[in-house]
Amino acid sequence: MERHRRKGIKNLKRFVEKLENSKVPFVYLILIFFVSVTLRNFLEVLFSGAKLDTWMFLHFYLYYAALFLVLVLFFRFFTGVEIKKIARTILPFFTLIIFAPIVDIILSGGKGFTISYLLPDIHNDILIRFFTFGGGFAPAGMTPGIKLVALVALLFAFFYFYSKKLGFIKSFFCIFLIYVCGFCFLLVPFFLKFVSDFLGVNLLDSWDIVFSSIYAVLIFVLGALVFYFSDKKRFFWLLGGKGGLRLVHYELMFFAGVFIGLKSGVFVLSGENIFQFVLIPIGIFCVGISSAILNDVADSELKAGKANEGLAGGFLLLGLFYSAIANFFSAAVLLFGACIFFIYSAPPLRLKRFPFISKFFLSLNSLILVILGYSLAGNQIISFPLSITVFFLVGVSLAINFIDLKDLDEDKKNGIKTLPVLLGMKNAKLLIGTFFVAAYFLAYFIFNNPLLLMPLVFFAALEFCLINKENYDEKLVFIVYLASIVFLLPFY
Repeated sequence: MERHRRKGIKNLKRFVEKLENSKVPFVYLILIFFVSVTLRNFLEVLFSGAKLDTWMFLHFYLYYAALFLVLVLFFRFFTGVEIKKIARTILPFFTLIIFAPIVDIILSGGKGFTISYLLPDIHNDILIRFFTFGGGFAPAGMTPGIKLVALVALLFAFFYFYSKKLGFIKSFFCIFLIYVCGFCFLLVPFFLKFVSDFLGVNLLDSWDIVFSSIYAVLIFVLGALVFYFSDKKRFFWLLGGKGGLRLVHYELMFFAGVFIGLKSGVFVLSGENIFQFVLIPIGIFCVGISSAILNDVADSELKAGKANEGLAGGFLLLGLFYSAIANFFSAAVLLFGACIFFIYSAPPLRLKRFPFISKFFLSLNSLILVILGYSLAGNQIISFPLSITVFFLVGVSLAINFIDLKDLDEDKKNGIKTLPVLLGMKNAKLLIGTFFVAAYFLAYFIFNNPLLLMPLVFFAALEFCLINKENYDEKLVFIVYLASIVFLLPFY
């Protein structure tokens, strides 16, 4: 008996290792996932009588993508196996989801059953359903096909953990936690009902839009964790070296626009727009990362140019995707901003070579994010305050030259004629410090509030000193600049 058990474990381990070390191109495994979800979607829609809808399909794709990432993280946490190997093991098993509607069609005599989440108005006995593997499925719920597929998936997970020498009890505990997590997915409508009652907004009226938004946000968080465990060095390189305070600046521009817009516009919260204030910042983050990578590739900082060009393109598409889920206008604005940054940093135009003109385009990028936030708060773009436009295109355009101070040697090497290159470090610091003083005084005249005189003088003097100090630190200049914007907003 013991000999048979050991032989079984050995064969199981070989099977798992064969999946983990498969030579099948990874893109094919991703396509298998996509094909499986697509076939499952068509079968479910065809036999449930539901109306074919773009948001419904997006909802289903994002649901399974989120589920996949959850499973990857669970497997990684419990076993410590490399992320890519785990993904290679899990992805082929998504073919199982195709069989759920097929089993339902067979058992129902060709009619099919209605697969659904657990719903607040129908499924009130949540605790009983948890301990009975979903409970009954009339008129809708966890159908026999879903239960069978879930059971097979849990059995596979158990054998996987067992093959990693976790033991029977630990392996069972692992699949129990996976079951709990999967059951929580079924309870999302109850969460939405709670939020709806709390906010006084019926989120369930925009069912597929809301679910797509929730899963998109969840995928971003889970994807970031998967990226972290896959390549910690590159994760921190992107988040710190390529993002950092510049990303904070762009996010702040958007929320500054929202703040200004809410004070003058009429904004009505609904299920269709409630998530745009999360999705669009994610889009801004991704496009910002893309632009930073592209800038480094253009400056020849990175040896793996082509690989990082692909990474920049991936983040750009990701940013446009997230903003498009919010609304098409946001995606168009971020694409416009990405185009501006491209002509700023990349050949053949590479406008960063020219002082003042280059910074005008950077300040324009900041301005369009403020306008985006302003419009999403219920305002017409044409009503955007002219004074703020002038402040950005003049004041910010001048002050933002400080970003070139730390790159003197590199800009000289690349033939980029920044103020530090043209004037020398000492003279450039004096001039850029003066630009900051001018920008803060311009802000004083725009806000036209005597209470702001002394704070703005303080910020101007502090920035001038930080720029002209012997041991220049861009981070301190950036932090004071961002803090001053946060300070000024309530006075507008």
